[in-house]
Amino acid sequence: SAKFPGVDCDGVLVEVTDRQALAPMAAGVAMLQVGLQLAPGKAQITPQNFDRLAGTDELRKALEHGTPANQIAKSWQPGLAAFEAKRKRYYLY
Repeated sequence: SAKFPGVDCDGVLVEVTDRQALAPMAAGVAMLQVGLQLAPGKAQITPQNFDRLAGTDELRKALEHGTPANQIAKSWQPGLAAFEAKRKRYYLY
């Protein structure tokens, strides 16, 4: 890595075998949560940047409070259902 020359930087390989079954946001939150648990205090999360990328501070705060990833994803369902209903009006086919 250019940021850490001479230092092994391990990673994760994710292979999606069924993209219809994948919930990418939920998977991303779960991976982020596991990373935070495996290396407590080592993640460099800048609230301003994280919140900007997430679109809100709710995700960061839920992770900081230890809310389980599946519960975080479940909390999105009411808003997602409302969006799905609203967008159907605009389907062309």
